[in-house]
Amino acid sequence: MPSKTMIITVIVTLILANALLKVNFQPVKSEPTTIIVPNDYPTIQEAIDAANNGDQIHVYSNIYPEHIVVDKSLTIIGKGTQKPIIDGNGVGTVIKIIANDVVISGFIVQNSGSSLAPVDAGIWISGTANITNNIVTKNAIGIYVNSIGSIVVRNYVKNNRHGISLYSSSRVTIKSNNATLNAIGISLAGSSDNLIENNNITDNTEHGVTVLSNSYNNTLVDNNLINNPHGISVSNSNNNKIVGNTIAKNTILGIELAASENNSLYHNNFVRNQKHVVVNQPNTWDNGYPSGGNYWHSYESVDYKSGPNQDQAGSDGIWDDPYIINENNTDRYPSVNPYDEIAHLISDEDQTTDGEVDKVKPIANAGSDQKVSVGTVVYFDASNSTDNVGIVSYEWDLGDGIKKTGIKVSHIYNEVGTYIVTLTVKDAAGNFDTDTVIVEVTSNETTSPWINVVIAMTGIAIIISLFWKFKVSKKYRRKRVRRQR
Repeated sequence: MPSKTMIITVIVTLILANALLKVNFQPVKSEPTTIIVPNDYPTIQEAIDAANNGDQIHVYSNIYPEHIVVDKSLTIIGKGTQKPIIDGNGVGTVIKIIANDVVISGFIVQNSGSSLAPVDAGIWISGTANITNNIVTKNAIGIYVNSIGSIVVRNYVKNNRHGISLYSSSRVTIKSNNATLNAIGISLAGSSDNLIENNNITDNTEHGVTVLSNSYNNTLVDNNLINNPHGISVSNSNNNKIVGNTIAKNTILGIELAASENNSLYHNNFVRNQKHVVVNQPNTWDNGYPSGGNYWHSYESVDYKSGPNQDQAGSDGIWDDPYIINENNTDRYPSVNPYDEIAHLISDEDQTTDGEVDKVKPIANAGSDQKVSVGTVVYFDASNSTDNVGIVSYEWDLGDGIKKTGIKVSHIYNEVGTYIVTLTVKDAAGNFDTDTVIVEVTSNETTSPWINVVIAMTGIAIIISLFWKFKVSKKYRRKRVRRQR
């Protein structure tokens, strides 16, 4: 008959074994490392070579004459009082990204080679990347995207031959960039299902935006295309949406559609272009009734009627007569009023201070980087942002899909990760600036599940040791009894 000790030993062993089975085994992950340039490594490429996937590289203010290849999933952030400069010295591509999940933020990237084919670029993306808050200048192509799913947001792209160029790309977001003083601001070739949103595309020397070579299902929305020779040129490309843009003061024409059909254009403002439209194939120029068509500056009819056929009593903000472009293209519901504020485009002067044009942009200051635990309230403060006249709006993109407005905001991150928070400040003249901070959100867990494993294994080892000690002791007592007999 088993002894009580044996029964207890078996029960405790089963309990510990059951606890061991419940341990959630996860692969061991090393914590991301932050590498400092030039403290840890003198060059950015050396830091990249030494880094592991998921690491951060912080690069402090200096001029780095380098050609960088990013072949790992890294977050590379420019730090310091001035944006660090990565200079290609007029040769080749300055930054080439061939890995996925790469972040490049806070740099001046300049002086690539001069070739468009083969490509010399300030930043070349062939993996997937988030390119944000950089100044990209004096390159053959500022930012060249040959990618699926990349994001190019809040960059100042100026004085390049092509500003931002998408080639054979899809599901790319180009948003809130300033593309100015390039030959072409933004170009798409053989690219589909991309989003071009809320960019200022101004003062380029040839075209604001080109959509070429079988580029389909792209959306151009809420962009300002002002003071270019050609605002938008679409060629051999169908089924795109051009919605809610301000197309103004372009010196040759607002938009041209050549050998392109079934594109939808509505809720755009056409203002003071030398010629608004050139088109030879049928396209759609309104979104039906009552959504409406486009605003055509200087076009006037009457607004006495309403309804889909404009034959019912009462005005509806749509001119009673359609805006006829040519025999194949008609805006059936031209808007009486613009879809956005255009007073500064109609007058000869922009927002002024003391009679002078205010072209001084504000300086955004989003504060310092932060490290917090998941579920903790994080506070952001833009009070140190400045402007020569005054800031009228503070917008925060908190990096997890949430946006907030105000000088001071707070937020809670519910998932572990590294978040790039972007502050955008604007003045009354529309000048703007951005600044970014990094928020590293860590887990609240202080003990590893492997601790439970060690405890359980130690308990089992102790029990086995006691069991064998008990068995040996019992055997010894039996031998002693036999000797005494």
